[in-house]
Amino acid sequence: MKKILSKIRLYVYSFIKNPQEFYIFSKYIRGEKVVDNIQHIEMASNWLLEAQSNGDDNGYSRGFYLYKNGWDKSYIETTGYII
Repeated sequence: MKKILSKIRLYVYSFIKNPQEFYIFSKYIRGEKVVDNIQHIEMASNWLLEAQSNGDDNGYSRGFYLYKNGWDKSYIETTGYII
């Protein structure tokens, strides 16, 4: 039980740090339309650019952790899949 509460606390903290993501998530769980297709494409391309810019070798990160430090190090296979 303590482990579950710890994870819930970390997710709540990540939403506090990222209020836009919390807003989108709350709309999604209520069944509301989140954003239109153009906004989805823009958000996805911005996410890809950010994933690439966080590495030290211009590769794409192999993951993102809401409850840790954010972006993980780049991984050659992930970069290949995206290309």
